[in-house]
Amino acid sequence: MQLGWVERHGRGWRGVWRDGGRRDGRRRFTPIVARKGDARRLLEEALEQQRRGISVDPTLTLAQLAERFHEQHDASERTAEKLRNALKQPIRLWGDRHPDHLTPEEINSWLYRSGLRASTRQTYLAALRQLLGFGMDNRLIASNPAKRARTETVRRAESLLPFDSWEQVDRVAQEAGCWSPFVVLAADTGARPGELTRLEHGHVIGDRVLLPGTKTRRARRTVRLTPRGLAAYHAVPRCSATTLVFHKAGKPLDLHNWRSRTWYPALELAELPRRGPYALRHTFAFFSLLAGVPLADLSVEMGHESIRLTWDTYGHWADDMGRRSADLRTAWAESPFRASGGSGQAHP
Repeated sequence: MQLGWVERHGRGWRGVWRDGGRRDGRRRFTPIVARKGDARRLLEEALEQQRRGISVDPTLTLAQLAERFHEQHDASERTAEKLRNALKQPIRLWGDRHPDHLTPEEINSWLYRSGLRASTRQTYLAALRQLLGFGMDNRLIASNPAKRARTETVRRAESLLPFDSWEQVDRVAQEAGCWSPFVVLAADTGARPGELTRLEHGHVIGDRVLLPGTKTRRARRTVRLTPRGLAAYHAVPRCSATTLVFHKAGKPLDLHNWRSRTWYPALELAELPRRGPYALRHTFAFFSLLAGVPLADLSVEMGHESIRLTWDTYGHWADDMGRRSADLRTAWAESPFRASGGSGQAHP
């Protein structure tokens, strides 16, 4: 069995082992770290790597790994761009280093000294974990130090900012001018902004809208329009140059441009706090739960992979569910069937 040991080196610690476990084998070392426990962990990973027969390229750098990851990552253009942005800082800091030489302490230090918001730190760490996970899955690296790095967990639900009422939505829609139907339909269907940019007239049949989906298989779904949403759809002028419902002179709508030139100015004119267009999707969920829509039905309409995702994201808005349960229990307790347990006959 191949063994190794941990020793002091300068002001830090490092793991040591010999090739093949032989006394005359060449000595190998792990990167020097500040804590003895981290050195022991790196040693165990190195020994496990030897046992599994993984041959790591010692010349591979983090920047090269990121380039291979982006080339093979199958994701939408928007998701790919977000990953690239999240990995810019790690590559700028450690791009010329081997990924196995990174330590959780270095990653934690970077995150907490960056001055970034907690939610942004969480996003950046998730991207780094994904990149290093790709390296491990393809046996390009032996460890994923980002998995042991920690940052404050920010629940997505805490960052949501839906509109409080349809009156607020209508104010923004009015200030959006010709894009008013886009705003109303987003809040009436729960569509992601990217889904509305791909919506075609053929997807609307009566009061049913077949949303094309942009993320997962279940994201493709059918949602019923309310009279408000139906009126907004019929207010959109048709164009012979395209089948798209929302477009710019027959060309697909550029959401980045629309967000900066239409959405944010409309919010400002409506005197409402700044938030992204995705808030309209959150507003759909907020209004649905206030109206008493069951969480399972909302999950389907949102195109979520599971009801757990719906609950984790929007469950804190379902307080009225508890209120309805209390009202039902109160009504039962005050009914004439209470004493009989609901059978209609009193117990002796």
